[in-house]
Amino acid sequence: QGTVIFGATPLLRPSSDQTGSLGRPSFRWQALHVDSLVATSTVQATGTPAFMAYAASSLLNVTGNGTDYKVIFNTERFDQANNFASSTFTAPVAGKYGFVVSCYITGIGSGHTNLNLLLETNSGDHTLNFSNPTAAGVGGTDLTLQCSSPLIQMAANDTATVHIIITGSTLTADLLGNTGGGTGNGTSFSGWLEK
Repeated sequence: QGTVIFGATPLLRPSSDQTGSLGRPSFRWQALHVDSLVATSTVQATGTPAFMAYAASSLLNVTGNGTDYKVIFNTERFDQANNFASSTFTAPVAGKYGFVVSCYITGIGSGHTNLNLLLETNSGDHTLNFSNPTAAGVGGTDLTLQCSSPLIQMAANDTATVHIIITGSTLTADLLGNTGGGTGNGTSFSGWLEK
């Protein structure tokens, strides 16, 4: 609710009970009171960057001995503005972007003591998860992670990739593929332009 004046020129109404000193009518502001405004349509920005990609098959023996592994997302479920390719998102415009990463990790041994899941961008590495995978895993061998990043400021043409590093033992850690078409508990990467 409130008083709204429409247009660059105010709406005027002559006063019926006053005249000015030169015999002209005085004027006062005429305002329009608006009780509510209701939007009745939805605008969909189909050119706004948004993507979801996943590993269609399992990625075997990718880390465990300190190897920094760039996660391969070889199948796109959607890529609204065609900004995702070769497991890499490229920002088409400057803005704040959000990301979600899911990983189902198997083959964790008792010696694997540190896990670091990273989102790497031009502005630096953003830790999504840092943990002891053996302590956090189911039965000590499997671990499911679903992590979201804070909003990340990116410039046009900045890139984002997902990396995983597990240390403490041998190269036996696997990332489970998402055979359910990107809807199950496999390994996936999604992102969007927030603003």
